[in-house]
Amino acid sequence: MLLEHADLTEKVALLTLLTNGTRVGALAELRYKDVKPVIFRGFKFYRFVPYGVDLNERYITFCTPECASMIDIYFKHLTRKEVETLTDDSPFITHRTNSIYGVKKKGFYSSKALQKMLERLRYDTNIDSKTVIKSGKHAESGRVRNRTMRAHVFRKIFNTRCVENNVNHTVKESLMGHKAGLGQDVSYFRGNNIKELAEYMKVVESLTIRQENKLSKKLQDKDNVIYVQLKEKYEQINKL
Repeated sequence: MLLEHADLTEKVALLTLLTNGTRVGALAELRYKDVKPVIFRGFKFYRFVPYGVDLNERYITFCTPECASMIDIYFKHLTRKEVETLTDDSPFITHRTNSIYGVKKKGFYSSKALQKMLERLRYDTNIDSKTVIKSGKHAESGRVRNRTMRAHVFRKIFNTRCVENNVNHTVKESLMGHKAGLGQDVSYFRGNNIKELAEYMKVVESLTIRQENKLSKKLQDKDNVIYVQLKEKYEQINKL
């Protein structure tokens, strides 16, 4: 429902938060050079390096092929002459395609602005509604409580899906940038794109929204095409 109401920038933000569990603050700081394509087992993913400028905090994570397809469309839109030319330090999620939200610095959304974006989408789709706090210490301030978290809920979903699909714990914690969760492994574990992607593949299906983008369906379609091609070849051989 959120995707149906979202514009292109919002779709990319939603799918990124959902499919790699990135913190909204890290998403706001991502630059073009922090997001690069990678092909694995015939499918296109994007490799993310949140907090890329901080050697102590940076880590590697990925997004689903469904999200990668949306990012491809988004990048093509951004690089049209009438929008802008992307450089390594261009913001990944940029306000230039949608200027109704506040910005932290040129081209970049602030973390708060991204959360406001998600909040507005939830209200527009009637997924959530505001509830004024009527009791407790915040009652007099008129504060509003949301039924669900605006952005962190996607990180929780990602973590849950990884656990449900038996993703290696060390890899899961690494993909989420949980240094504390690795314990002593943080000193010894060195992420390997191939090994991490192999584990990430376990959770791709459950993080894919639209049925037509499911990997199992795509693999089945490929098998059907191969079957038809082989059948045609055998018929040609028999005629000869």
